[in-house]
Amino acid sequence: MTGARCPYPIIHKQMISTILICIATIGGPCNKDIATAAESIHSWFIMYDPAYRQIDYPNGDVDSRRGVCTDVVIRTLRKIGIDLQVEVYKHRKSKGIVTDRNIDHRRVPNMCAYFKDSPQWIEVKEAQPGDVIWWITPRGSNHVGVVTNNGKVMHNYGLGQRANVYPNAFDINKIYRYKCHITK
Repeated sequence: MTGARCPYPIIHKQMISTILICIATIGGPCNKDIATAAESIHSWFIMYDPAYRQIDYPNGDVDSRRGVCTDVVIRTLRKIGIDLQVEVYKHRKSKGIVTDRNIDHRRVPNMCAYFKDSPQWIEVKEAQPGDVIWWITPRGSNHVGVVTNNGKVMHNYGLGQRANVYPNAFDINKIYRYKCHITK
């Protein structure tokens, strides 16, 4: 990255860890990137449609004019190079669970089981931009969204993909944060 400078001085005894800290500071998709990606998919014109659909694999998606709350998370993370369709499929397969590439990643419990078990995600207590929030709605349904840069959550609760609520809009079940990585 041109012009990037590491904010940590290199100390001989800690040279390797310091270099790794510097590299992590300079590049790679991170939470701000996730929050910005979530903001970029705002649309009032997404019809809430939980119907089963056959889709391509990998990078499969339902019609872009349709979707549910999990599609907000899926579409957001795809923008930074994470394909939840593939990741959830591999996770379920590794556990010996029956899989369906068309739908597994579009179910909140499946998606969040992957986040819980993945070394790339951590569970946190307080939401920040880029975090994935798993709520339980007043009706007892699972619901997810992504925290945007202004602190509101991009989600689809039947009125399109939009950031119109704050993290405490529903009872929070879990909050997951992506660990920043170095891009190759």
